[in-house]
This record gives sequence, C-alpha cells and structure tokens, in this order.
Amino acid sequence: MFIPSSSSSETAILPQIEQGRLSQLSELSKPGKNKNNKQLKSLAKEFESIFVHQLLKSMRSTVQKSDFFDSHASNMYESLYDEEMSKIMTEQKGVGLADVIYRDLARLEEKTNKDQTESEVSTKKINSAINLQG
Repeated sequence: MFIPSSSSSETAILPQIEQGRLSQLSELSKPGKNKNNKQLKSLAKEFESIFVHQLLKSMRSTVQKSDFFDSHASNMYESLYDEEMSKIMTEQKGVGLADVIYRDLARLEEKTNKDQTESEVSTKKINSAINLQG
C-alpha cells in the first residue's frame, strides 16, 4: 500500500481551502449587491468563524507534538476539527466580532444603495435635460 509522504503540495491543500473560503466571502461582501439583513448577518457570522478558526489554529501550533501524532492525517483532522469547532463556537453568541462586522457591512450597503439611487436620479435629470434641448 502506498502512503504518500508529507510533501508541500499535500500540506498546501488546507491553506488553499481557507483562501478559497476567504475569497468567496470577500466577493459576497462587496457593497451594492442589494443584500438583505439575513444575508449580511450570515456573512458576518462566516467571517467570525474564519477568524476563530485562525485563532484556534494559531493556538494549536504552540503545542508541542510527539512524533507519534505528527502526520499529515492528524494535521488534516485537527484542522477540520478546529474548523467545525469555530463554526459551533460562533453559531450562537460568538465572540462579538460578527456584530461589529454586520453593523459595518449594513452601513456600507446602505451608503452604497443611497449613492446608487442618487446617481440614478441625477442621470435621469441629465437625460431629460438633453432630451429637452434636443
């Protein structure tokens, strides 16, 4: 049976997953997509979950490991475990970061929607003025 050794490509899989998750959230959090409060709260919770996961991962890296438990499989298990723990920890009250992120996203979304509405109104006024001039 072939057991792959821990190579850089295997250990790079988990950071790629985390980076993909962050990129996806970053794209979803861009203002002006007319998101409702439920979507904004969900985004904020997901960002908080990622933050807590990074916190758990950093804390785990400070613990010394014996050679018996230091393998690619155990590292992957620990990372997946930490990810699930971060989701569970942030499901209810969380650490309070989601509330701050939500307020910021809501404020930004409101400002963007207001700016778009004002822009549309001024464009209509310009178009009607052009039509009047002929």
